[in-house]
Amino acid sequence: MRKFSNTKISTMKKRCDLITAECIEDKKKFGITLQEPDITAILVKELTIRLNKYFNRRKCNCKFGGCFVHQSPRVHFVDSKGKKGSCEAGDLLVLCRKIVDGVEQFNATLFQLKMLPIHGINKRQLELYQKWPLFEIKSFAKYNIYPKAITPGGQYLFVSIDSPNRHALYSAIPSKKEDLSLYNTWGEFLLDFIRWQTGRPISPESSAVKDDWSRFIWDLIGNSRIKVFNRTPAGYTKVPRTNGDFFCMMTMRDNDQILFEDNYGGNNYITTMNNNEQDDFGAISILFIDIDEDESERINI
Repeated sequence: MRKFSNTKISTMKKRCDLITAECIEDKKKFGITLQEPDITAILVKELTIRLNKYFNRRKCNCKFGGCFVHQSPRVHFVDSKGKKGSCEAGDLLVLCRKIVDGVEQFNATLFQLKMLPIHGINKRQLELYQKWPLFEIKSFAKYNIYPKAITPGGQYLFVSIDSPNRHALYSAIPSKKEDLSLYNTWGEFLLDFIRWQTGRPISPESSAVKDDWSRFIWDLIGNSRIKVFNRTPAGYTKVPRTNGDFFCMMTMRDNDQILFEDNYGGNNYITTMNNNEQDDFGAISILFIDIDEDESERINI
């Protein structure tokens, strides 16, 4: 399969940053102060549509989709000082499925969103991403993730909606110290993530043996299949949580499904739960990227 050159990849990273900034600027026209949930909704509902159009024009073999969950899952654990408490597991899960010779591979990154300027980092949240202590989602499950160290699976996403250079989002991996280092724009992260140069792989859902990182991510995915959401300040009212090609991989998993038209004009099924607006316990917003390297008509990133 043909591949994009490094020069073209660099151009695509910059274009992804620009498209993201345009999505945020369009929502700012509502005349409101965008908050972290609004940014998350923009990424999974607006950005995915525009990225699909951009990558499709370039005959790229990846598609984008996602779902929005207003609340973030909370995890409970005893910290390194022996104190019990809880924190958010993350605001956004970026998930990539790649099909190579008919075999599915998955990559994942959890993001905690922070609006710039930052007024302090939650130390419990930071410790979760630094040390991955034994934790649980109450009344649901416990997880003991290894290694007990920093990985690209847990990152921060800093949002600057008034950035003069139009790079509105930056990703950062926690350091061993209690600080964070800006190291990538959002566009750089996306293209590196798609190429497996960042993120943390997970086992396929059908795998007989899963490590707790994989089990945790699949549990978050399973809990996130809700049908509609409301985020009125940013212009979202009774909007389907799922968008684009997200959950195509779960086709026929359950009986409760909805049909949608994807951005290539074809139809795909999305698995959903019921319509009840209930507490999003153990659920998270997801940006999904689907790559088929067996699709010979398109170009591989």
